[in-house]
Amino acid sequence: MGVTAAVPTKQLHVPEGYDLPVTIMNRQHGAFVIAPQQHDGSEVLIGRQKRAPELDRDGWNQLMNDKEWCIDFLRQGASDFPEIVQRAVSEISPEMINLWPFYVVPKLDNWSSTHGRVVILGDAAHAIPPSAGQGINQAFEDVYTYALIVAKCDKDFLEKALKIWQQGRQERVDKVLALNAQIDKRRMPKPAGQEDAEDDKPFELEWLYKPDFNEMVDGWLRKDAQ
Repeated sequence: MGVTAAVPTKQLHVPEGYDLPVTIMNRQHGAFVIAPQQHDGSEVLIGRQKRAPELDRDGWNQLMNDKEWCIDFLRQGASDFPEIVQRAVSEISPEMINLWPFYVVPKLDNWSSTHGRVVILGDAAHAIPPSAGQGINQAFEDVYTYALIVAKCDKDFLEKALKIWQQGRQERVDKVLALNAQIDKRRMPKPAGQEDAEDDKPFELEWLYKPDFNEMVDGWLRKDAQ
């Protein structure tokens, strides 16, 4: 889960040339995230993640209402982080705290109605945790690839085309979910003796940020035709 708060940007005294958003890593305490929000950047989101047991709605509400615990968690180990983190947690309003349980929507059998007249996409089809910042991006990809595959098929092939589209999109969403899991793992504290050399390797993300959607859709159709 994530514990976040919104604080004024001016509180951080961001050094000139310091780029935001940023994820600051610490092996002992895990990652600390700082990300601008509001249209004018006057506010930043600060946040950390931790492993948590499954709770029911009442349990999450109880934890959310424990503002003191949330603030203490955000401040935990702050002295071991750069000064910008210490300033970020120096003043946290309880009213600006948010608790963010990470959930994944179970895979759906169908993203379209029987005759293809209704289609769901984005979070309705495959809501994913926010770790990789890919929620809205994957919705955009849904729309674009849907338009491509519909344009490449006649109406008599539509029902089949939608199945092909769903399968192709689900495979890509699954890769994003795997990336999320890797990011979440890296953001966790690493007790001495539990370091993993894989966590120090850079991510290979060309598949995510430089896709050729036309070729992708053509590949789905070729695969089905085999």
